[in-house]
Amino acid sequence: MMPRDHTVAAPLLIAAAAICLQGCFRVPEQPAIVGAWYVNIPAAPYPYHLFIFHADGTVIQSNPDSGNAHYSDSNLVGAWSAQNGNFKAKLIETSADRDSHKYVGRTELIMSIELRGDSLRGTGTASSFEPGRPNSTPRSFDLSGSRIRP
Repeated sequence: MMPRDHTVAAPLLIAAAAICLQGCFRVPEQPAIVGAWYVNIPAAPYPYHLFIFHADGTVIQSNPDSGNAHYSDSNLVGAWSAQNGNFKAKLIETSADRDSHKYVGRTELIMSIELRGDSLRGTGTASSFEPGRPNSTPRSFDLSGSRIRP
């Protein structure tokens, strides 16, 4: 019977455990678009927006409710995906008449976005859908923005 040499086995066991644990605590790299952005869309009724792109592929946009004098708009909510090094997003908001509080329609944005460091640029279309009216012709727009950093 051969004697057991614990001086060799113990360090090997510790090294193997450390390698396994390192993989458990590694934070996956986030897509570059993930985070908070201050975005300007000059063609919008109110041009200044805050966008948050989440790592799970969802996006939310906010701007002051009183940016539109006639309608009360919800936040835009939607999804984004990476495509060929750039990003695509689709967002939807609903609107209510400020006086009657009735639903007046929804707006859908479809955007293509390119990032350069902490800046973004892109183009998109906005389409409006109102009950009892034909769908609007999509309106093109440009957007630009900067990442919000602490």
